[in-house]
Amino acid sequence: MRICRRLKVLFAAVLLQFIFLASVAQTFTSVQTGPWENGATWGNNSPGQKGVDFPANNDNVIISSATTVSQSKKTAADSSGYSIQWRIGI
Repeated sequence: MRICRRLKVLFAAVLLQFIFLASVAQTFTSVQTGPWENGATWGNNSPGQKGVDFPANNDNVIISSATTVSQSKKTAADSSGYSIQWRIGI
């Protein structure tokens, strides 16, 4: 009985650690000027996957000096969309 209970506790601890590690935000640093959704902007695969090659929700972002990161979005309600550019100059 005690062994079974200990295994359950160990399994729960490993599961909680896995869940915690999976939810930790990554940090992305721009290495060249380009669109937000392009992995090459962040030094990764192009075009890439969200959260792997370019930032996703809750990830940390560093925009390097002399780079510009842009993002464009079109919505169904407004076909013109919007465009945002970030540039940090030091």
